[in-house]
Amino acid sequence: MTPSAERWAAVTRLFDELVELEPDARAGRLAAVGAADPDLRTEVERLLAADADADRRLAGVRVPFAAEPPARDPLGLAGSTLSHFRVIEPLGSGGMGVVYRAEDTRLERTVALKLPHAEHRLDTSWRERFLREGRSAAALDHPNLCQIYEVGETSDGRPFLAMPLYPGETLQARLEREGPLPVPVALAIAREIAAGLAALREAGIAHRDLKPGNVMLLPDGRVRILDFGLARAKDVTLTDAGVRQGTVAYMSPEQVRGDDVDGRADLWALGVVLYEMLTGRRPFDGDHYVSVAHAIVHEAPARPSALRRGLGAPVERLVLGLLDKDPASREPASRALLEGHPLPSRRPRWRGVAAVGGVLGALAVGWGLRNGAREPAAAADPNLIAVAPFDVPDPALELWREGMVDILSRDLDRAGPLRTVAQSVALARWAGRADPASAARLGERTGAGLVVFGSVLRRGADSVSLRAALLDRARGEQGPDLEVVGEERRVGELADSLAVLILRSLGADRPIGSVRRVSIGSRSLPALKAFLAGEQRYRRGDWDSALVQYGRAVAADSTFGLALRRMGYVIGWGPATSGDYLGAATYLERSVLFGRGLSRRESLLFTAESLSVALAAAADPDSLIRHAFAAVAALEEAARRSPDDPEVWYHLGEVLTHWSPPLGGRPAAALDAFERA
Repeated sequence: MTPSAERWAAVTRLFDELVELEPDARAGRLAAVGAADPDLRTEVERLLAADADADRRLAGVRVPFAAEPPARDPLGLAGSTLSHFRVIEPLGSGGMGVVYRAEDTRLERTVALKLPHAEHRLDTSWRERFLREGRSAAALDHPNLCQIYEVGETSDGRPFLAMPLYPGETLQARLEREGPLPVPVALAIAREIAAGLAALREAGIAHRDLKPGNVMLLPDGRVRILDFGLARAKDVTLTDAGVRQGTVAYMSPEQVRGDDVDGRADLWALGVVLYEMLTGRRPFDGDHYVSVAHAIVHEAPARPSALRRGLGAPVERLVLGLLDKDPASREPASRALLEGHPLPSRRPRWRGVAAVGGVLGALAVGWGLRNGAREPAAAADPNLIAVAPFDVPDPALELWREGMVDILSRDLDRAGPLRTVAQSVALARWAGRADPASAARLGERTGAGLVVFGSVLRRGADSVSLRAALLDRARGEQGPDLEVVGEERRVGELADSLAVLILRSLGADRPIGSVRRVSIGSRSLPALKAFLAGEQRYRRGDWDSALVQYGRAVAADSTFGLALRRMGYVIGWGPATSGDYLGAATYLERSVLFGRGLSRRESLLFTAESLSVALAAAADPDSLIRHAFAAVAALEEAARRSPDDPEVWYHLGEVLTHWSPPLGGRPAAALDAFERA
């Protein structure tokens, strides 16, 4: 330890001892310390004064939306009926209130019902604020924010909030189970949190208590921020059990000082969450809440790269930018995260699964090479079409938010002169809800002259409605609303029908011709749902979970070409494997055989992957050269047909790096392909 570190350790040890003593005993101990070391007494007294002030000023923190399950029913409401909600059981108790599992008897759905603690019921101003802020939050509709179904009062004057009961687990639970997350996964989660925070800030709402316990990870890979915009300074004090050690660690310096805060405080908390996802530790921690608060205001965090080898400078700059003491200085890092931030650069390796998983996983979730700069609006290509994520109010249908992007993008690609923006690019550059303004922004960011946006809505117990509209950015026109309605079990076929309506709405000036349909290659709904769930995990870099989902898709439909293709690719190059090339080649070759509904570009890509995998397993030099020629030719043709598809360029760069004749690679051409990707 340096002398200053030793001194600080002595101060904090003495503080931790004194803070637990009664006033008389504390005074006697201080007198003894002062006789031996007056400076030490002065420093500890200063810290004790800050501690006393903290109980007055360090407020505005809450326990999680769904904290540890309560040992009993705090409000005694289980089994009762409130308004049109039948209360089933308590789920959690926090500083603001209690959350119950309940049944909405009008709409026949299970909800999370939140009610305030009993001591708040008679506080008129508190109740009014609870309802007012609940209504403000209910006005927001964003894929990364918890929805609020209803805000109201019961007949006996109890205010309540009704919210979806989301499936999945909190980020806190995942971190406790797995520890530090893969870099692409951590960045993907952080990016979705940042998108939700941006929507809150645009609405003038600050969360004030972002932490892993308030971040829900849904089974389809989507991230939802829970419990936002509902707490203020007097709701919970730092004397409440469990609050000091947990929530304070995510507080910004301005919160610690008791200053007024805005959404930039949430960016600090996002930095803490990202730091924890990457390193398994919080940047500021300690044995007592006041020492944590002191460190937040006065100390610099340990560099994440010191705690996780190979993290890389770009990611570290991003984390430390969010953890800047100056609120204004956090905003560039937030923009970089939203727009796409590069991962650490590594020399691509054919069998280097870290490079393949990291780089391609990052591509899949949209980490561009622009280092966070906002790209200028691209010229509108009248034949380039982007499909935006659909609005999905019902959490039970959440899979179709991105699933519609996958299905419609493949249905519309190569219909006549049309080509679609790669799904990963459209998803990475989307921000907002399904409306014309957000669609126009997506077109500007991708160069698409045509943008499809819409919603998936519940219609009764077994039916759904798919609605869509087409924005023609090149002409400045929006087409009529399009809708198909049918049984939920036929949602894949309904999406195909919606694609046909979209193409018909384009008019006679584009000769479309035949259209690929049949739900991107499988009539089996279980197979389709498993495949789409796998795609969403694949885009977020979670290849282990993706492989499980692809396996379920293939088990449900052994001729599902797209699922076979992904299965083979992940088996061959995924982080969970050591490279089962022969097994991967089998799946990839089957994918070409059963590639129903595949475009020519996709078939070429599958063929190239199959050859690439086969040549990796081949022992005969002549076979290696023959396969290398064929793989490069197929990928170059795929790149010619789809020049804006990052995955095609990545695979081409990979093959050119290692397997081009005379098996020494073509580094310059490979580098160009990687840069295009």
